[in-house]
Amino acid sequence: MNSPSVGIHAHSLAGTSYNIKDHAEKSFNRLGKRLVAPIKFVVQRVIVDAEKSEDGWWACVETKGEATRKTGADYHNEYIWLTRFNDQGRIVEIRSYFDTMLAEEVLAEPE
Repeated sequence: MNSPSVGIHAHSLAGTSYNIKDHAEKSFNRLGKRLVAPIKFVVQRVIVDAEKSEDGWWACVETKGEATRKTGADYHNEYIWLTRFNDQGRIVEIRSYFDTMLAEEVLAEPE
């Protein structure tokens, strides 16, 4: 069974992860060290392809993430997760888009 790949690029959280645990370690867990509690994600909308593409089924998930930073400032970020599914309905790829400048600002704060 293939694990999903999670790709993020062009900032300090960039890279490709081949499983959810690896992705969490490289991104959410790094941010989480600077937050009072984990990011609370609220799904805003989900858009799914009406037809299968050559490389599978695609869906776009728009979410808002909210938390409080250890500095007391708010953390409000918006995310787009472009997800690809195989014929068994399993996620095999996630492309994550979000405000990387905000993430970098949080990562520069003390743990």
